[in-house]
Order: sequence, then C-alpha cells, then structure tokens
Amino acid sequence: MELFQVIEIPSFSLGLSQEDNNDDLVNGSAAEQVAVEKDNPFDLQECRRGKRQKTVTHGLVDVFQCSPDILNRARESQMVVYGKADSWEYTQKYTKLAQKLKSHFVIHLGRCQVSNKDIIDIVEKARPYSSKVVMDVLMKHLSFSYAKQSLSVEGKKLVFFYTKFVASVSRNYFKFSKIPAKEKHMFTKGLVKVFGEVMDHHPDHYHLYFPFNLDKKHWVSLCVDASSWIITVFYCNTSLRTKTVPQNIISADSSLTSVLLMKTHSLSGIEIFRCIAPHILASEAQRVAVMLYEYHMKL
Repeated sequence: MELFQVIEIPSFSLGLSQEDNNDDLVNGSAAEQVAVEKDNPFDLQECRRGKRQKTVTHGLVDVFQCSPDILNRARESQMVVYGKADSWEYTQKYTKLAQKLKSHFVIHLGRCQVSNKDIIDIVEKARPYSSKVVMDVLMKHLSFSYAKQSLSVEGKKLVFFYTKFVASVSRNYFKFSKIPAKEKHMFTKGLVKVFGEVMDHHPDHYHLYFPFNLDKKHWVSLCVDASSWIITVFYCNTSLRTKTVPQNIISADSSLTSVLLMKTHSLSGIEIFRCIAPHILASEAQRVAVMLYEYHMKL
C-alpha cells in the first residue's frame, strides 16, 4: 500500500491565489479589466521621489571632509553672480562668441569700455591681465552682478572696489613698505578721502574686497573685515595652507584665480577654495567672456 503525504493548507494567504478571479476568467471580464487599465495610464500611482537635496549645503562642507567633486557642486550651487546657466550652456554660447571676437567691438560697462581684445585676453590667459581688465572690467562685473541680483550674505554686506581705491592703495604701498615705523606713515589725502567715503556709507559689518598686483607680476586678492579689521589675503602661489588653496605657480593664471577666490569667499566661504583648481580656469574664463558680451547682446 502506498502512503501519500498529506499537504497541509496554510493558515495564511500569500496573495497568489487566483480563486477569486476564476469567475472573471469564465465571463471574460478579466481581459476587459486589463484593457481598461491600459487605456487609463494616469490611474497608475506616481513614482516616489527622493527628498534628498540636489545642492550641497554649507553644513555638509563644514562638518565633513568632502572630495573636490562635492566641493565643486557646492560652489556651482552658489554661482548666481557668474550666471545661473549650466556649464555646457556657456560652452555652447562661447562657440558663438568665438566667431564674433574676430571682429572689433566695444562694450560699455559703466564708465569702462570693454573691447573684443580685452575679452580675448581674458580667455587666452597668455599673460597676467592688465590693471584695466582686473580692476575695471572684472571687479565692476562682480559689483554690478551683486547689485543686479540684490545678493547679500546673511550677517554681512559686500563691497567690491575697483580702479580709484585700488590705484590709491598701490601708489601708497611703495613708500609704506619702505618705512620701518609704519604707524608714522602719512597716507595721501586722496586715499584717506576715498576710504573715508566708504566708511561713511557702509557700517562696520561690511566686507571689503579688492585685488592687488605684487610687483606687477602676480595678482592677489584681499578681504577686509570691517568689524574685526582682519585682512585676509587670497593667494594661489604660496606654501602656506596648501590643503585649502590649490597651488598654481603660473603667473598668468593669478589674475582670474584672484577674482574667483574673491567671488567664492564672498558667497561660500574659505571652505570651497579647494575647488578653485587650475583645471577649471579655462571654462571659467569662457563663462566670464560670455557674460561680459551679454551686457551688450544675448548670445
């Protein structure tokens, strides 16, 4: 006699039984139901979307040690001053601009005139930028962009100086550097007047930014905290703080780098300096060139 094992019926349902659908299969209503579902795709449930933030926050950068890619995302999320479009859009626009640069033109940026030659110098970076390009063109572009976007960083206001103030500082620098007793040096009336006008209009919580040309060979940028009177020098060619500021010994790159360091510090702080590496300068120069031309005409 053969013995057969009795299969016990489970006390729970796996949801795989089709017993309830047998009647529908007999009557043909199951096929009709499938057809209805195909005809109404909007009845399907929407996919769940992640709630993670797409941009990198200051908290992430401040607390964790981030890779250059993450730091660059943090920098690009604050790129309102140098344009809201993606990098590839500026690459496409520069392709159009490259043809226009072959012809002479002049763009008026406030009282400053920007020629096609000035824009070519910015992009090619064959030599350090002239004082006109750095102190007039790029610094005015920074200042105008902030004013246009009505940007302000919480807890501080920003002021970008160009020719008049920087030229006065430069003229006084040589004599000031040669005097042993610095406190006895008398600054010129012009510099005192310019700085006095600034302090009359701007309260103590302002941060003052301006570039400086060392021995007419290398550009650096400075930030003066008007509340603590601390001067911070942004310099990409030094053995100090090499883990914070990427080193770049190419003198011709110091012009654009100094402006990018000022912009990055004003928006994101010193933590993001690590992504201002030499390999991004070419694309940043094209971005600046496009934005300068678009003061005149959209590409």
